Amino acid sequence: ALNDPALPTIATFNTSALSEGRYRAVLVGVTDIAGNPLPTTEWSFVVVIDTDGDGISDAYENLYGFLDPTNPADADGDADGDGLSNLAEFLLGTDPTNPDDDGNGTVDGDEDTDFDGLTNAEELFFGTDLFKADTDGDIWPDGFEVEAGSDPLNAASIPPMVVSASSAVTVVRLDAGPIVANTIV
Repeated sequence: ALNDPALPTIATFNTSALSEGRYRAVLVGVTDIAGNPLPTTEWSFVVVIDTDGDGISDAYENLYGFLDPTNPADADGDADGDGLSNLAEFLLGTDPTNPDDDGNGTVDGDEDTDFDGLTNAEELFFGTDLFKADTDGDIWPDGFEVEAGSDPLNAASIPPMVVSASSAVTVVRLDAGPIVANTIV
């Protein structure tokens, strides 16, 4: 277990001294408990300061004059009228003053960021993840689950369907493994 007191503490890293921003970390020269060298590990992380606790970083709130890093109520507003709250705009990385960030003629709330069949506004309504096509991890895209009447937030709730001998699903493995085709699992 991670919090097992019998295991030695390898390292701690205090991010409280870092200012808001994106960082890259590299871990080198460490060993496992048996003393075997571990490979160099790299990762990135983001430090976000959110004084009012509304889920929007102070830097983003300061970037837009109508947002206040000391007022949590401004997270629920929709300054550009695109159907997305200021918090959703922050999470998506869109401009809360521009209703159509990509200029394609579709307001941001009607876009489908994760291509799951639900618009961004519908994702917020149903509580699904704006960045995951399958929020509950059950292999069924959120939009398909909503359409079929199952719960996209509950992996045990699968879409009701009839599978017959003539049914076929084509599955393509995206890594180096073999392709499995026309198989119902």
